[in-house]
Amino acid sequence: MNRLSIFAALMLAAPTFAKTPAEGFGAAARGGEGGRVIRVTSLADDGAGSLREALAQSGPRIIEFAVEGAVELKSRLRIREGSVTLDATTAPGGGITLKCHGLDVVNAEDVIVRGLRIHVSEGGTSGDGILLWGKEGGVTRRVLVEHCSIHGATDEGVNTWGCVEDATFQWCLIADAAPPHSKGWLSGAECDRITLHHCLFAGCEDRNPKLEGGRYQVVNNVFAAWKNNNATKLRLGARVNLIGNTYLPGAASNAAKGCVFIEDPPGDLRLFMQGNVLRGQQATDEWNWVTLNERRVDGWTETRPAPANFRAAEPFESPTIKAETAAEAWQSVIEQAGAMPRDERDERVIARVKAME
Repeated sequence: MNRLSIFAALMLAAPTFAKTPAEGFGAAARGGEGGRVIRVTSLADDGAGSLREALAQSGPRIIEFAVEGAVELKSRLRIREGSVTLDATTAPGGGITLKCHGLDVVNAEDVIVRGLRIHVSEGGTSGDGILLWGKEGGVTRRVLVEHCSIHGATDEGVNTWGCVEDATFQWCLIADAAPPHSKGWLSGAECDRITLHHCLFAGCEDRNPKLEGGRYQVVNNVFAAWKNNNATKLRLGARVNLIGNTYLPGAASNAAKGCVFIEDPPGDLRLFMQGNVLRGQQATDEWNWVTLNERRVDGWTETRPAPANFRAAEPFESPTIKAETAAEAWQSVIEQAGAMPRDERDERVIARVKAME
């Protein structure tokens, strides 16, 4: 078999992108629906035909790609003008990778980001992979991020900060956030109505995820290889449905202390849990995996299981998701999370996580 035939066979065998239905709180995001199509024809950081130029334009628009490869960014990309769909699945061949910096969505509405790869730490820079930001009294709302792969963030892989409402992250892969600030996802106290489903977090030492303030729907995700007690963290009155997720401890994880940590100050926090799995730990009641960490004058205290007043008997009202059992979702995430077709870096992460099973 010649080289061309071998390459074709590999591409046919690899998972490819199949459009998934928008679900969760961000499902109503319209993106650039009905707008003009702008084609990116250059991998340059800026200038004619570049992605930066396309994002800076106003009005409803759908950004597609006539090129494939890496964009070596000199600074972060920023979406300030909403009503935009950034569809990297339209790129030929190996897709689109942002290197050195990530993507900000600032005070924008109706944004869809699909099929993008972001490798932040390549180039020695710092920052989040994707930041949704309601800046200085502004609001970012109705955002859908799907089938994106984020590697090497040096702040958070994903950060939702300020007033961010009605957002969904689905079928994404967030891996190997870089030390010394290796964090998966932080969502601040002003955020509300956020969905995270069918995503893979792997090799992020902390914040897998950390959720504050509003209402969250965390369904059918896989969280692998956190450090110490730094799996899922909740505080400041968050209302969370945690359903059908798999927690897969790594060598540096302390799974004996559980996988969900209510942090000080908890506020009027409530957590509904159902059908989650913590590999290697058996429990007749998964609430035994929830720990309350409180700051006292003489230091920190741990209460496990956390007091029952933090436990919700019923799930909070949230949009319907085509949910699976944790075992079913594990397989779905392993097969489909991240940008498709997967690149070598994603494949290494998937192989590493499968080997931990």
